[in-house]
This record gives sequence, structure tokens and C-alpha cells, in this order.
Amino acid sequence: MTGLDYSAAFDALPVACAVLSPKLVYVSVNRAYERVVERERGQLLGRRIYEVFPGGPSGSGVQELLASLERALAEGDVDVMPLVRYDLEVPDRPGTFEERYWTAVNAPLLGPDGRPIT
Repeated sequence: MTGLDYSAAFDALPVACAVLSPKLVYVSVNRAYERVVERERGQLLGRRIYEVFPGGPSGSGVQELLASLERALAEGDVDVMPLVRYDLEVPDRPGTFEERYWTAVNAPLLGPDGRPIT
């Protein structure tokens, strides 16, 4: 198939997807991700994930997400997270967090040599 617009395909995926740099900065998100996290991509791109989503008062999910992302990058393989609590700040209500539970699949982007792109 020629002429496939990969950016449009990524954006149309029904599953929430985000691309982070090795420094955990948002590079890209799709529309499903925007809906799930209730933030527009302009509020995300160029910012570190923990800057946008500090995890709320419980903070428990932050360490679990960081560990999963680090494993995926270090091992060059998919890391599937179990269900974890990771609270989100309510849009337009600073300091007010909504209890949320997530499961995530984290995978590194691999270069032609099969190693994670850093």
C-alpha cells in the first residue's frame, strides 16, 4: 500500500496512544488519548508526563508507571502494567483530583538495529 498517511492512521486509532521521548516528554498523542485524559494535545506536547499528571495525593501510580516505562526502554520489549491507581487532576479545578484506575502497555520504539531509539 502506497501513500498511507501514518499520522492520520495513528490519530484515528480507537485505542489511546501516546509517544514519549526517553526523557518522558510527550511527542505525540492520538484523539483517543486526548479523550481518555481529558486534555488537548496542546496541553501535553513538549511537556513531561509527570508535569501534566503528577498522580494526585496517593502518588502510588507514579512509581509504578515510571518503573514500567524504564523496563520497556531498558529491555527493548513490551511491558504490560497491571491495574494501577493513578489519579488525574480535574480540568479547570486545580488541586482537585479524580480517582482513576488504569492498565497500560508500554513499548519502546525500536530502530533498524532492533534497539530502543533514545
